[in-house]
Amino acid sequence: MYKPNLPRFYEVLGDIEEFDFKVDKSKPIHYRDWYNVEPHGRRIYFKFRIYGIAKQGHVLVFEIRFDGGPFYLQEGQRRLAGLVQDYAIPLGATPGRIATLSKELDKED
Repeated sequence: MYKPNLPRFYEVLGDIEEFDFKVDKSKPIHYRDWYNVEPHGRRIYFKFRIYGIAKQGHVLVFEIRFDGGPFYLQEGQRRLAGLVQDYAIPLGATPGRIATLSKELDKED
């Protein structure tokens, strides 16, 4: 019998209220914030994600992305810290991510 190798189902959301409504709060919720510097240093890409398990059983990801020029690093880091305070802490999220989903999401980074 043929079984296709399908990726795990996950849903990426841009609305924290929708994430809050769909997430199963009895399961762990994690967040991750980081930045990547373009090879020539002209752009810095910032990413903030909150990971959780939906009530239906699939993985939910709330994501915010933004970028800036080479002199935006400190401001971007302050903005990431603000996102943690505004979104992750009220949900009770802890630093980290869902390991089984890491390879699939990191392909997009």
